[in-house]
Amino acid sequence: MRVPLTICRRDFLKRATALVGGGALLGVGSLGCGKRSGNGAPQEGAGGSGTRPRVAAATAGSLAYDLVIARKAPAAELVRLAFDQLGGMDKLVRPGQQVCLKPNMAWAREKGSGACTNPDVLGAVIDLILQAGVAAKDIVVFEHTRDAFTTAASFSEIQAVCDARRIALVNGDSQQVYDAQEAPEGTKFLKPFGENEEVASDLMEADVVFNMPVLKQHSATGLSMGMKNLMGAIYNPRRYHGGKDADPDSGSQELDERIVDLTVLLKPKLTLTVLDATFVLREAGPKGDIGTPGDELQTLIVGTDPVAVDSAGAQIFGMAPDKVGHVKAAADRKVGEMDVDKLRASDRLAEIDGPAGPAKGQADADGAAPTDSSDKAG
Repeated sequence: MRVPLTICRRDFLKRATALVGGGALLGVGSLGCGKRSGNGAPQEGAGGSGTRPRVAAATAGSLAYDLVIARKAPAAELVRLAFDQLGGMDKLVRPGQQVCLKPNMAWAREKGSGACTNPDVLGAVIDLILQAGVAAKDIVVFEHTRDAFTTAASFSEIQAVCDARRIALVNGDSQQVYDAQEAPEGTKFLKPFGENEEVASDLMEADVVFNMPVLKQHSATGLSMGMKNLMGAIYNPRRYHGGKDADPDSGSQELDERIVDLTVLLKPKLTLTVLDATFVLREAGPKGDIGTPGDELQTLIVGTDPVAVDSAGAQIFGMAPDKVGHVKAAADRKVGEMDVDKLRASDRLAEIDGPAGPAKGQADADGAAPTDSSDKAG
């Protein structure tokens, strides 16, 4: 395995385990430390040898809106429209910062299926980050896949996106790429039961984190969006679903509440949620049937509040937000705002259409997102 000549030992061990032990692809996009100075040497800082000085992060208060819904344009144009409305990528990232992107790449499904984040959306976001002055070596894409990592990365075309831009794509299969995080107050299961969650080190150590889920139907939670996508940033999501280490008597309500617990834990790290609704999987989720295309909605939802983003996503899908268990539970626990109309009324929501014609299944004539909860969400 070829590795950079100068690399921090801790990160080398973690990344080497992810690439070899976890079976990641050994292309350009699967390499990278993300903790080096411009010449490849570890930086010195207040924390001692090899510790990189923190770069001040942009604040959500500097953005023009809290939530942006962009529609009726190709994926790359939707990304440009949405970030322009927010005030530009330079309001969110700065040169020298470490950036972690968390798409949904869980399954070996092709572009356009709606089962994984559209690689065109991911690529366009990376391009804007690079244009804002962040070096490719300081960007990492992380995912803990359900199908084999190499197969999912190839089928989804996310490996190709990372390779083309020399971005590290990290395989979350190995426990060595996680660090245990103490449960915060306000959790229903983590803190009361003394559970520490093992979260991706790349995410926890980043200055900027974009959660980049796809909007799709899910057999266990009704819908999978931003909060649900965070389960791909922890080492053992199976116990949430009822797999290894799970309580065999737990049901969907516990799953919903645990998703909210995870959101409470990670919300302080999340800079933005970028919800891809360019192609939407409407049935047989979360994986879908091979060769079956998603419903092309040409929509992107971007926001600082993960609950508001998921609420808007549910409405775009055609499902009332309070019918999605973890969205309602998050709102009940005051994790975020479920009532998108409140953001609209306070001028914190922007809705913008691109030059393309109306997308199939898109909003009605007055521009409001559909709210009919009778759609086939399962």
